[in-house]
Amino acid sequence: MPAWDKIAVLAGTRDALRWAANLAAALRNSHETVLCENLTLDDERVRPIAPEELAQTDAASLSIVLIIRRSEVA
Repeated sequence: MPAWDKIAVLAGTRDALRWAANLAAALRNSHETVLCENLTLDDERVRPIAPEELAQTDAASLSIVLIIRRSEVA
């Protein structure tokens, strides 16, 4: 288990999304995953997402995946 409570992945490409999904799957017992798309834009979207769904989604090119230890989620 990593020592980090919060991990942010810049996920503007399909490969980056798959990489983040693999990391999220490995940490699923202790961490939540949140997909943030188009932050500060009119079509901004922030949502919790399962690693399996993240691996299959077509997220916006301006995306960040947050993987946050459950004890840190408010």
